[in-house]
Amino acid sequence: MYVRTFEGQDLNEALDKVKKTLGPDAIILKTVNNKGISGAFKKARVEITAAISEENYINKAKVDKVLSEEEKESFYKAPAKNVSSKISSYNETSANSNAAGYGNIGLNKVVNTVTKASNKLMGSLDDFLSSPNVIKEEPAASVVNEAYSSFEDDVANSLEDHSESLAAATKKNEADFYENIELKNDVQIQKNKIELLEKRLLELTNKFDQLSEVEVKEEKNALDDLATTLRSMDINSKIVADLVKRASYDLSKEQLKSADTVFEYALQQLNDSIHVKQALFQTSGVGAKPIVTALISDAASAQFSNAIKIATKKTNCRIISFGRSNIANDNFAASIFDISISKAHTISELLTMIRKTISNGESAVIDIKTSGMETDESRKVLETLKRSFEYVDILINVSAINSEIYNRKILSKYKDFSDGVIISYVDQCMSFGSLLNMHLAHNDVPLTFFGTGHIVPDDIETASAERILASMFKL
Repeated sequence: MYVRTFEGQDLNEALDKVKKTLGPDAIILKTVNNKGISGAFKKARVEITAAISEENYINKAKVDKVLSEEEKESFYKAPAKNVSSKISSYNETSANSNAAGYGNIGLNKVVNTVTKASNKLMGSLDDFLSSPNVIKEEPAASVVNEAYSSFEDDVANSLEDHSESLAAATKKNEADFYENIELKNDVQIQKNKIELLEKRLLELTNKFDQLSEVEVKEEKNALDDLATTLRSMDINSKIVADLVKRASYDLSKEQLKSADTVFEYALQQLNDSIHVKQALFQTSGVGAKPIVTALISDAASAQFSNAIKIATKKTNCRIISFGRSNIANDNFAASIFDISISKAHTISELLTMIRKTISNGESAVIDIKTSGMETDESRKVLETLKRSFEYVDILINVSAINSEIYNRKILSKYKDFSDGVIISYVDQCMSFGSLLNMHLAHNDVPLTFFGTGHIVPDDIETASAERILASMFKL
């Protein structure tokens, strides 16, 4: 078989080319009406794919060889049946051939241009490309019948006269050939649609970028400003990144445009992340039962001063110092508030004093200085207190003027036994961001008290998230 594709400005022009080039025995395989893409990239054209058997094409070529150009022009303007008859009579070898009839039948052949393979490709693309701009394939049979009706009046009679020729022509090998041709054409159609899809997606993307450029810039600036502000306060970059990420998910686009809204959101998130808790003696559930409150530290953190401040908030309370060599400087403040101070040198002596204090109905504030102890020894003291008494509250003392690394080291060392944290010298703190970093790194240990000066008993307050945030943002 010999297959070719012809184009024309209209259907008649394309069909004339088919008839002149392949002759009246040509079989129309497919007709496509290409309307162009929005009329901007391609003019409307009609495309016809036709085929002819090699034998019929050779017979036509023999006739063309003996005709001049003018004779050809006149010859092929005659009705298709007459042209086919003359070609057959000229070629003696075609006297018994059914080629002419076969050709006439083929002119009105209905061709299914969408195969099973192409149907699988058509679905999703056709849904997206169902606009007027998309190239659509016209039914081949209706277009061909309409065009040939003007110059082939006897086609309907030919269908009956040559039905046997049609049956012979639709052998398995020819059917396979047409199917392959159809599949190739359908694949090409899908490729064209995919290219069009890519172009349209690119246009949509560019349009979206242009429309949202200002909004994205505003949102980015609001979050960037928040991140810059938080980093300037020495807040850990991981905490900052987490806040920015949560803001981008939780806030709407309109909210992200407002720097005040973003800032308020960050304050709320930080406030919720700070873990505070009252000391055991401040809770109502314990009642008037004696409580052991142990303060522990490694370095200078105004711990003994904090012990006196806490003792003044209790009734019937005694301070017991353990591991400290000199407490004479603090005896004056204790004497003013009538607070008894004892000193224990060994764990057994410490436990004896605590039991005696509790038996007298008094609470005990234990000042434990671990700077001269081994880590295992200090942890042993805390473990013994937890195991020996029912109501024990162990509070780690750190200083706001010490480095963040050192404070985190102390918390990491004693957090397994502690119930809370006291931060001293909050009034002298230069970086509340560092305090926040320290706390969030060990968030399971709640903040209990803030030491705010040297005055006893006023300069100690219950810890709160508001105090840290207000000092951090100067609110």
